[in-house]
Amino acid sequence: MKTLIYYFYVHPTGWNDLYDFHIYNLKAYKEVFDKQIFIISHDPDTLTIHIDNVRKAIHSVFPDAEIRNYANDKDLRESKWFYNEIATKLSQLPDQWYFFAHNKGVDTWYTPVDNCKRWIMGMYFMNLNYMDKIEEQMDQYETCVIGTYLIRNVKAWPWLRYN
Repeated sequence: MKTLIYYFYVHPTGWNDLYDFHIYNLKAYKEVFDKQIFIISHDPDTLTIHIDNVRKAIHSVFPDAEIRNYANDKDLRESKWFYNEIATKLSQLPDQWYFFAHNKGVDTWYTPVDNCKRWIMGMYFMNLNYMDKIEEQMDQYETCVIGTYLIRNVKAWPWLRYN
């Protein structure tokens, strides 16, 4: 069973053009997943209409998706949820395949939107387009995680929020 766990940050300013881009990509790969869980995260001042618009967009692609709410942490973002709800509870989760993602770029200021879109498209494509190769790797007993990028011996960026 392949479960998508998707952390969707809703920006207080409302719908972001990158939301459309993420929804487009999710639609392109929707057949990959047997189950979908969306974590809608937002700041306390985010209007309900903005949250509802995201919920409707998700359900337009995945009508049966489970949607949960989670308060946004302005510093740790999706890593706080991932740590609290996945990393610390791995032994309690059913034995299946989990695909974790988040709506990258919604609050990105350090690169132009076109660069962000290329990165986003690359992440969807490289992680979901070759499912036969992923299944082949995951069928090997030694494999427990597959990802797109690995960066070694890199000095942390001064603005990096995560350990």
